[in-house]
Formats: sequence, C-alpha cells, structure tokens
Amino acid sequence: MSPGEIYVATISWISLPPVATPQDFVAFVKRISDASVGESRFKDLASTAEYSSERRYPCVRYRATAVDTQPQIMEPGQTTPLPFEGETLTCQNPLLTNVAFAVAYSHEGNHPDPNFHADAANLFAGVQVPGH
Repeated sequence: MSPGEIYVATISWISLPPVATPQDFVAFVKRISDASVGESRFKDLASTAEYSSERRYPCVRYRATAVDTQPQIMEPGQTTPLPFEGETLTCQNPLLTNVAFAVAYSHEGNHPDPNFHADAANLFAGVQVPGH
C-alpha cells in the first residue's frame, strides 16, 4: 500500500422490503448502493448490479467506480480528486428474510489496484451464514 491510499471493509445489516423477484432485489440493491456512493463528493459514478447465484440464497454483486472530489486521505491543502472503486456483495439472510447483509470493500488512491476485485472476492468468501 502506498501513501495516500486507503482500503475499507465493512459488514452491515439492511432492512429488506418485500422483494418478489430477483430483479426487484437487484433494483433495491442498486438504488441504495448508488445513493451511498453518490454523495455530493463523488462524481462520474459508474455502477453495475447483478444477481448472483454464488450462494444458496439470493445475492447481488454491486460494483462502482467514481472520482472522490473531497478525499479524506489528502494532505491539508491538497485538491487533487482521487479514483474510488468499490464492490459489495448484498445477500438476503436465509434465516431472517426481512434483512440482508452487505459485505463491502473499497479502495481509494492515486491508481486503481489491479488486485482489487480478487481481494474483494476473497473477503466475500470469508463471510458466511453458518449452515448455509
């Protein structure tokens, strides 16, 4: 990791409205994920959300890139925007279907990380619902 780079990993619970179809679940995840990345400090947001069958319960993989116009890791007085990349795996809890869990991983720095998506996949693989 170079100076001026930051990696963040989080796991969170989300209240899940009734979702009747995989398309409804994808639309819900994309809407809340875009809203969290699309804060006023992020510009040029490009994102995708795709249904994932990698687990035995419904999941959506979300990927985003943007430019952070107000990076929190800058030196005082620095004004250079930094590239941001994020990936989230959001899954409906197989035991409590009115909640989902989201595992998120992001990177911000002067250059994209060529290992970012592989590192995100390794993180996601380590978060499991016991017995499922």
